[in-house]
Amino acid sequence: MGGGSSAAAVHQEQASRRGWALTLAAAIALGVTSLLANLTSAGQLQGREQEWLAVRRTLSLLLNSGSVWAGLGVFAGWCLRRPVAAALGSALSLALALAVHYLLGIAVGSLGWESFSRNGSWFLAAAVVGPVLGLVGATTHSDRWFGLLARLFVPAGSVVEPWVRQWWSAPATAGWPTVASGWVASVLLTAAGLAGAWVALSRRSAPTV
Repeated sequence: MGGGSSAAAVHQEQASRRGWALTLAAAIALGVTSLLANLTSAGQLQGREQEWLAVRRTLSLLLNSGSVWAGLGVFAGWCLRRPVAAALGSALSLALALAVHYLLGIAVGSLGWESFSRNGSWFLAAAVVGPVLGLVGATTHSDRWFGLLARLFVPAGSVVEPWVRQWWSAPATAGWPTVASGWVASVLLTAAGLAGAWVALSRRSAPTV
């Protein structure tokens, strides 16, 4: 029995390490890509490269959407599973993604150090909302009805967000890149939300890490 307990403890420790590794990697990836998607070239600012402007703005809308950032917190909770670790990991992952975002912006010259003070509310939100999102992520492993609701949380947000933020209804005077990027981002985020909802409804529980 001692050997079985030891093996279970080792497996649990390995799973925890994998969960933290995935959480940190996802946070860094989101911090980097969300910043890069905001970088505008001189040609775009001067009214040239309109096609690239539409592509960049589409990526910026998606990678800086509330659904994606909330999804990071839920993903952290899903990876870490245990309530305390899920709550802590979610808050830390969101704070790390924010820090990477602003530090990379400072490194490439698109942001200044004042970005941290001006956006302190986002770090506060990470500390307050992050643990809740982490617990939602941990709950997705449950086979019960609240596990299903937890699995539908991010997909539902993805479907609703384009309407709340009015991406569908950008005025024509804003220019075709703005209109097109709003429509494309709306379609992609809605499609991702519907796909996520289908997966949540067709599976009893999320797979383990």
